[in-house]
Amino acid sequence: MFYDIENFKKRIGNSTFYLDIYSSLNKNERYFLNYLLKKYIEMEDLKIEISKDEFFENFKIDSEELNSFLEKLSKKNIGYSFIDSLDEIKGSFNFINSYMITQKSFIINLPKDIKYSKYIKIIYSFSNRITYKFYGYFVKNFILKKNFQVKIEDFKDILKIDNRYERFFDFEKNILKPLIKDLEIPYKIEFDKIKIGTNLNNKVIAIDFKFRDPVWEEDDDMKLKSILFMIKGDIDDISEVY
Repeated sequence: MFYDIENFKKRIGNSTFYLDIYSSLNKNERYFLNYLLKKYIEMEDLKIEISKDEFFENFKIDSEELNSFLEKLSKKNIGYSFIDSLDEIKGSFNFINSYMITQKSFIINLPKDIKYSKYIKIIYSFSNRITYKFYGYFVKNFILKKNFQVKIEDFKDILKIDNRYERFFDFEKNILKPLIKDLEIPYKIEFDKIKIGTNLNNKVIAIDFKFRDPVWEEDDDMKLKSILFMIKGDIDDISEVY
């Protein structure tokens, strides 16, 4: 299980460690994972029962498509790899372990990883596809709370966006800001632009990512972040509300 990997924190700094989502998630699936996380936070139970009426009010999915939707999502998973001089660990887990549909409701069973691993739990809150690749590639930095820099060319290569967004303005608007929006509440992460020279209009060549404060330290702090996640769509200034 992934949460066992967290016992290797002292070795993570000298390891090769990454997450990989084998199947991309569409918008409805990402939204549904957000929804499941909110339910889990409310109920503190890996077994989540959802009425069909509530589901169809929130999702643009026909009743005939419900089984197909859940079946496809149940086959999508996250792989992980931990390799250092002492060991090599590889594995995967599904976003949902199982589901069962009844006449008026359906039941989702979430994996234990979401309960025991804070680094997995946050994945269910992501709204943007690019965040998965970014987080998976730099997950070791997030676990160690270690600041890091990424060259723009490497950034695009990691996210598999090739030569799109040649203007930094477009890259920042469509890639960087949505990504930060997904990560700013749980990780208090921010970024600085690294330019050639000091002039305002000089070319941006890299991004410097920083963690403002220690995160994930106390249960009360985690509960506050969970509440903020649940209302993030209704507030303008997250830092002010925090």
